[in-house]
Amino acid sequence: MTAPRLRQHSRCGFRMFSLFLYWRFCFRIARRRKATMKALCVSAFVILALVSAVVPLSAHHSWPLSYDQLVTVKGTVIEFMWANPHPMITLEVQTNDGLKEKWLVGGPAINRMEANGWTKTTVKPGDVITGIGYQFADGQKIVRLERAILADGKEMRLYASR
Repeated sequence: MTAPRLRQHSRCGFRMFSLFLYWRFCFRIARRRKATMKALCVSAFVILALVSAVVPLSAHHSWPLSYDQLVTVKGTVIEFMWANPHPMITLEVQTNDGLKEKWLVGGPAINRMEANGWTKTTVKPGDVITGIGYQFADGQKIVRLERAILADGKEMRLYASR
């Protein structure tokens, strides 16, 4: 009668030992998974940081301008688009021949324009303004403003004292 009890007791010990091995095995797997997850998170963070740095850099560009001479454009404001990356003013300009042309005149980013006193209500459709700046080198009717003379005669700069 003692033999079955010993066998039953030894099975219980075997089960306890098996349970111990099982938990130890699970703990090791969990630790490996945790290390793998940590490496995955670090890799994802590095990739996200690199992509975040590249996107603003790719958005930055220079204007293809001809810096040979300043161009003066006087016309009636049709539209003033106050948005980044470059707020743009659409002007209707009358040529010497009496024809009307549309010109785009624009400035730097909104924060730089605001630093020089501009707001989204500085110019309004119907205002007659004079834009002074550099025209695109390929002859397009686009000017990067250096300064503008508003309808009331006030001169507004777009860049700090240049």
